[in-house]
Amino acid sequence: MAAHSANSRYINKEISWLSFNERVLQEAADKSVPLGDRIRFMGIYSNNLDEFFRTRVANLKHLSMLESKTEEPVMGDPAKALQIVYDIVLAQSGKFEKYFEQLREELKEHGVFFVEHTDLNGDQRDFVSRYFHNQVRPRVFPMILDRRYKMPFIKDRALYLAVRLKCEGKSPRFSIIEVPTRILPRFLLIPGESNRRCVMFIDDVLRFGFPSLFRMLRFDSYEAYAVKVTRDAELALEDDLSVSYMNKISTSLEKRSRGEPIRFVYDRSMPSEMLDFFVKKLRLKDSDILVPGGRYHYFRDFMSFDKVLDLPHVNRPPAIQEKALSRQRRILRVIAEQDVFLHFPYQSFNYVLDLLREASIDPRVESIKITLYRLAENSSVINALINAMRNRKKVTVILELQASFDEKSNIYWASKLKEEGARVIFGAQDLKVHAKLCMIARREKHNVKRLYFAAGTGNFNEDTARLYTDFLLISSDQKLAKEVEAVFHLLQSGLSDSTKFKNLIVSPLTTRKRFKKMIKRETCNAIEGLDASIDMKINSLSDQEIIDELYAAAEAGVKIRLIVRGMFSIVPDLPELGGNLQAISIVDKYLEHSRIFIFHNGGNEEVYIGSADLLTRNIERRIEAIVPIKDAAIKTYLKEIFEIYWKDTAKARILDHGLSNNFRNGAKPFRSQDAVYDYMRKVHET
Repeated sequence: MAAHSANSRYINKEISWLSFNERVLQEAADKSVPLGDRIRFMGIYSNNLDEFFRTRVANLKHLSMLESKTEEPVMGDPAKALQIVYDIVLAQSGKFEKYFEQLREELKEHGVFFVEHTDLNGDQRDFVSRYFHNQVRPRVFPMILDRRYKMPFIKDRALYLAVRLKCEGKSPRFSIIEVPTRILPRFLLIPGESNRRCVMFIDDVLRFGFPSLFRMLRFDSYEAYAVKVTRDAELALEDDLSVSYMNKISTSLEKRSRGEPIRFVYDRSMPSEMLDFFVKKLRLKDSDILVPGGRYHYFRDFMSFDKVLDLPHVNRPPAIQEKALSRQRRILRVIAEQDVFLHFPYQSFNYVLDLLREASIDPRVESIKITLYRLAENSSVINALINAMRNRKKVTVILELQASFDEKSNIYWASKLKEEGARVIFGAQDLKVHAKLCMIARREKHNVKRLYFAAGTGNFNEDTARLYTDFLLISSDQKLAKEVEAVFHLLQSGLSDSTKFKNLIVSPLTTRKRFKKMIKRETCNAIEGLDASIDMKINSLSDQEIIDELYAAAEAGVKIRLIVRGMFSIVPDLPELGGNLQAISIVDKYLEHSRIFIFHNGGNEEVYIGSADLLTRNIERRIEAIVPIKDAAIKTYLKEIFEIYWKDTAKARILDHGLSNNFRNGAKPFRSQDAVYDYMRKVHET
């Protein structure tokens, strides 16, 4: 089914997201991508899809039950959108299985063989038997099912084997076993010949051990089929003022784990009577949530497959040293003289840690304020903040507890920070804090207070900074710093429309108004015959008001170029736009997460970076900060970076009404992420 009808000016945002995930799947099928990275893309695709069902499909189901259209025209009829989603997912599932089989064959060319429990030779059987009895058997506990009794609870984010137990002359019995993937590695490297590396799924190790596991029941044969349930993960926070925000989140997380099933994935070779049994026991009333799959599920584990085997990967060159910080100088002293601009992962996140470390021990630094959304597993940012408190600095942390699927981790870090004496604030009421800001206050000569700030597009997270492309501006521009300080004040004391932001663009206060104003300014310039253009690189764009303004601008003659990684509800090839609106999406070795906004403004260009995408939620229901770039050299740098991305003919897909994901071809493949690195190296070497 089509994602866009001929009379529609919008593409459903959820369907457009599935188109993005298909671009991820394309990377898994692209033979020009090293084998190790292709396998990782399979894991990323699978993990993305699981989270999509937990949140977006769950939300669509809630809306469809209301039997009314949503407030957003770009969403359309939720029931129809839901049906299209299921159709697309089913089609992509077929591609996924095809690509997996192709990868298995290519792995053989590298001497890597997946073996099943029926393929083992004598030595391998002895090895697997020891592993099963020593590691697996103590961690698995089969549940025998009975038609008369309620089905045991099937957890989300877990893999199960549904087992058909047969005994001659008797009706088959059913059992279900959770595969212990949270405790044991998903993949087991087993002995092979000198030129063969043999890998076994733990699922098959479990199958191997069935005779031992069920020996007291004396069955003749065992058939196992992988199943998994995806549950509704939308958090529901009750409005009870007597309950702390942290407790509300904790309670909601417990409810999330027991949410209604949104998807039931099963091995398509499962016998029909067995499938019927599980459907009835799980009370799966809607047949659309039944998704047939192959022998193996939960492919997110392939994201860490390289820990098992060393396979070819994309070359990730060494980090480029920031020229302004190359000498052994204090970072704050450098920032007092000039703005510093960092571009991850091409440059090291260690500069941020160095900044926090320096601030934590500088006797003149009085306080540090920071917004935290997603943190590294072993966060050095948190350790730096704790060290600052131990050095008698005032530390204020705006920590977002509702960062999707990181809530437990953030609750843990909140407790650690509070124990050390930090002031921890859990965002603003009914608004997620998504802004990426840090503020350092320092007493300098003559006891003058000076503010230093960092504003960026990505989280203060050293793990994702190695995988995501992001920008970070570090500056002591006092006009901008005062407005960053005002954002923290709002987060500490509550939002107020009375706060005036002349430079920063802040959601939910000014983003919609400022973007509409800037787009209309380009429209007026085009109507007057002046040069007018808008260039944006963002993650998602689906807000209807912004889309309508962009349509009007394109119709007036404004040249608009959009690089959008994910959700995208615009139809770029509408005839009335006259070819003035073009859009591409880039999926490559790094996740494109940086955001650039460039407005021609009659030749006096305005350039911004920030945390917000142009989604209704980011404009109206989140705290976001978009910061103007004033430094001429950084402006030039960002414009050049955009042009490099726009020239991509290796990893850029054309965004169109049909969501075709056709690659943009050129006479010679031009890979923007490699070119960005080369450009940055030249900038910092000269």
